[in-house]
Amino acid sequence: SCKVLSDILKSAPRSEVETLVQELISQLPPDRWAELNAKFSDDQPMTWDEIQTLASRGVLIGSHTHDHAVLHPRQPREEVHRQLVLSRQLIERHAGRCEHFCFPNGKFSDISPVSIELIRAAGYRSATTTVDGTIDASASHLLLPRCGFDRPELLIEYRLKHLFDSQSELRHNQGHILNAIAASSK
Repeated sequence: SCKVLSDILKSAPRSEVETLVQELISQLPPDRWAELNAKFSDDQPMTWDEIQTLASRGVLIGSHTHDHAVLHPRQPREEVHRQLVLSRQLIERHAGRCEHFCFPNGKFSDISPVSIELIRAAGYRSATTTVDGTIDASASHLLLPRCGFDRPELLIEYRLKHLFDSQSELRHNQGHILNAIAASSK
């Protein structure tokens, strides 16, 4: 199944992934490969111009490895190093400083001790996982949890809370606004 294949690809070293993908492509008739490639070719990464525009507007641009390689324990040290360094070098060449990292896949089982060591050695200030959680004083800056918002009203509530925290005279109105949002989303 696709899920099994996905799990195999995510847990294999990058060199094995490349070999397996090439073998899978070779099993398809050329016209079918061309059809599939065309179907998904619009899933392109952002251009450097688009990234530079975001950076010029104050968006922090962070690294996510060069080839979206998962940094699990089976990934060779040299490959982890290459993924971290090349990604950061390219971002810094095209968009400015790159001090933050986000793990591909990002579950704890996808993060090796070697990757943490090399992220630290590369000078990243933070690294984010995809593990849900909150950030407190005990959180490692190299294993930050993700604070996800799966419901739009939670994101609005979060943004309003932070807006009002900095403007004490408006705190009184926060509850009324949040109640109005909750009522309108039903």
